[in-house]
Amino acid sequence: MVILVLTRLSIFLLKEYKKRDDKRNNNKDIKNMGKKKTDKVDTVKQRIAKNKKKFLKALKESFGIIGVASKKANISRETFYQWRRADPSFKKKAEEIDDDFSMIVDDKIKKGIIADDGNMIRFYASRRMKQYRAKNEISLDDDFSFHFTIKTIKNKKDE
Repeated sequence: MVILVLTRLSIFLLKEYKKRDDKRNNNKDIKNMGKKKTDKVDTVKQRIAKNKKKFLKALKESFGIIGVASKKANISRETFYQWRRADPSFKKKAEEIDDDFSMIVDDKIKKGIIADDGNMIRFYASRRMKQYRAKNEISLDDDFSFHFTIKTIKNKKDE
């Protein structure tokens, strides 16, 4: 009889302990609910920041070529442009990388000019000096005539 009473008592106590533990776990879950969502948001933000950093490194390695950097970083070009529109600091960093590459190219051109490389001199002059730019001239003979075809395109709004 005593054993039976102890067994029933121990079963009752085990059930009560289990109920109490379940309540504690539920309270912890309720308290942690907001934290879990925040943790997920923080994780997404951290992943995006990591991907941005990875892309900028790839952009620098690819001399500012967005398509190549996108492939290296496993980021779509559209994602790059979205980040650029949404994040001014990211845009500034990407522009700095592009400016760095432009300075490298300018330095190479100038080194070529100093080394008396005729191609570099012609290239630089044709781009930077008006008097050396290619001139587009058309000369017409007396018997030359033009034939134009004018096609009118209607807008859907006009219909």
